[in-house]
Amino acid sequence: MDPQPARSVLRSAARLRHMTRRLDPGERGAILITVLTFSLLLVTMGLSLLDSGAYEARNVEQRQESARAFWLAEAAYERFVAEQYADASWLETHRNFSDTLSGSTYSLSVRDTTLGASPGYHLTTWGSVTGYNASSQRRLDLAVQTALAV
Repeated sequence: MDPQPARSVLRSAARLRHMTRRLDPGERGAILITVLTFSLLLVTMGLSLLDSGAYEARNVEQRQESARAFWLAEAAYERFVAEQYADASWLETHRNFSDTLSGSTYSLSVRDTTLGASPGYHLTTWGSVTGYNASSQRRLDLAVQTALAV
């Protein structure tokens, strides 16, 4: 058996021991403190990202609820137009109405704003959606000429 590879390994180990230096007593534990600080920094960043994701999910839900509330308020106006088109006397008995659609509500309030020979109506519509975190309400104010309403 050839002793050359064993000598080579021993020489490399001796060089490695010679290249590494001993730490002074004051430097002991510095690497541990550095690793712990870096770990704390990574944990803090991870928790921050998790919190940011949860906030963004709530924000998206609130925007969706707000959009649904807007479209419900728009549906109240469309209902007014459809009912008035089907029966011109409908407005006389329905100055205010509410309805529920898929667990959410919409409502309409009609005020006569006739000025002299220029008849018209002021419509206020509301859409209301109740979600997991909060409820959203949207309001539309519309001025309608009689020619459009009748």
